[in-house]
Amino acid sequence: MSAEPTTVETPDRATFNSGAESNSHSHGHIDPILTVAEIASELRCSQRHVRRLLNGKIQGVTRLPHLSLGRKKVVQRSHFERWKNINVSDIIPDHSNKVEDAMHSTKENGYAS
Repeated sequence: MSAEPTTVETPDRATFNSGAESNSHSHGHIDPILTVAEIASELRCSQRHVRRLLNGKIQGVTRLPHLSLGRKKVVQRSHFERWKNINVSDIIPDHSNKVEDAMHSTKENGYAS
């Protein structure tokens, strides 16, 4: 008895190309992919530290989202920018309407202005 060959449907180019659209911004530009070395350069840290960020091993910082391509890991630029914004610590509040600070307060120090 001969078995009939099994056919496997594979996606055509249109299917793969439509996936690229989900990786694009509203302006139609492809979201750049960053390597560990590029991220390390931008953050001014070692590649080892970036790998620790990718693996979620840095306390007090959320895990850096990435794509694993075997041992190689890459990060989309938009995800990296969002991750940086989420992990900004001690954001300085906008007190632009307040002119005096604690050192220059005339009423608290007992000095008349």
